[in-house]
Amino acid sequence: MKCSYLALTFAFFRYHFEAIAHDNDAVSFSVDDVNEIPIRHNVEIPFIMILHGRQGARKFNRTSVDEVRISLALYRLERKGVDLVLSLNFPMKTEDAVVRTEEQYDTAKETFRSIATSLHIVDFGLFP
Repeated sequence: MKCSYLALTFAFFRYHFEAIAHDNDAVSFSVDDVNEIPIRHNVEIPFIMILHGRQGARKFNRTSVDEVRISLALYRLERKGVDLVLSLNFPMKTEDAVVRTEEQYDTAKETFRSIATSLHIVDFGLFP
């Protein structure tokens, strides 16, 4: 049961990641890793999935492709039929000379994980 549930969750996760790539007009995208993280403070959401990936995107009608790292957290609210998605776009290299290091990206990933795992939904009535 859990294996098929995780496969279905991953399919929804992939859908959201590809939707963000589409919204960013990405010319390329790939997934680096996906992790399941148990959430002990919320019975409605027993775990979250966190994905880290990459996108090559042309921003603001430019010809060059920016390298963007993506962090995505998926919270499946099954009883509400809702997926709650938290995302972070972290530009690594852009035409505007923004260049970030892997160490800076690692710090951003840890901060994202901390935010994602501490998210607490107080009122599930917000979701139809």
